[in-house]
Amino acid sequence: MAQSVTVYGFGSFFAGAAAPADIDLLIVHQKSSSGSCTYAITCKHLIRATILSAHITMLSEREEKQLAFIEKSGAKPIGIISENTMTTDVDRIRGTIGGLSLDRNAL
Repeated sequence: MAQSVTVYGFGSFFAGAAAPADIDLLIVHQKSSSGSCTYAITCKHLIRATILSAHITMLSEREEKQLAFIEKSGAKPIGIISENTMTTDVDRIRGTIGGLSLDRNAL
């Protein structure tokens, strides 16, 4: 079965701040296993290579539930990165973020 992660946006950029310092993203991966963590790290590197101002937090689904991070931060889902379509999925997420940005060069 192909792995996937869900990417959420939160923080000042997604709240519409005029001049956010960075773009806060959360990657939620399925399990706490080595394979799931490694896949999430790979996704993090791909995102950072295309969205230079990204500040990325990673949590497993279990950790996120324990912390209630999504609820507390007001994070909104912005995309899913699947193992079989990683590059396309990251490009789609970048496009979603770019569509929210007043300054596309800030990405």
